[in-house]
This record gives sequence, C-alpha cells and structure tokens, in this order.
Amino acid sequence: MRRRLASWPSTPSGQGARIEIQQSANLPDRVGRLTVASAIVDPKLLATGAAEARLLIPAGSVPTFEGAGIECVDFVHVLIDRQLRSDVSIERPKAVI
Repeated sequence: MRRRLASWPSTPSGQGARIEIQQSANLPDRVGRLTVASAIVDPKLLATGAAEARLLIPAGSVPTFEGAGIECVDFVHVLIDRQLRSDVSIERPKAVI
C-alpha cells in the first residue's frame, strides 16, 4: 500500500470525487478496462493538492507490460461527480511492477 497526494488545481466543483487505479488490458483471454482500486476523496482537496488516497492493488494483478502482442497499462484516474451534469475526469499513466 502506498500513500500519494493528488493535485488537480483546476478541479471543477462537484459533490464527490474518486481516485482510482484502472487497468487497460489487451490479453489473449480478455480485452477491456477495469478498476482495480478506488478511494473516495473530497473534491475541494484536489484543488489545493491536499487530497490523499490509500489504494491497495490486489495481489495477482497483472503488472504493466507491453510486448509480443500483449499490452497491459495502468492509469491513475481521478473522477469528479457533478450533480445534474456530466462527470469530469483526468488520468495519468502509472507503472505497476
């Protein structure tokens, strides 16, 4: 388990927020994207850089890998839940070893 601070200075206002680890996989037995870890945070803290999340990546998760026609890429995904409007999100690649 790792502790990281998240900062999104131009965070739009919202009623809630989540920080997630998502995995995009193109494997022989599966193709798609899934959330492997998620934590709820206060959207106001994202704007100040004080948002903190503890995300546990489950044992047995596929590590980040590209090659031989196989691709598995991990992302840190931050989502803002806006009432009566479309949600807003950003993401950055993250290597999981």
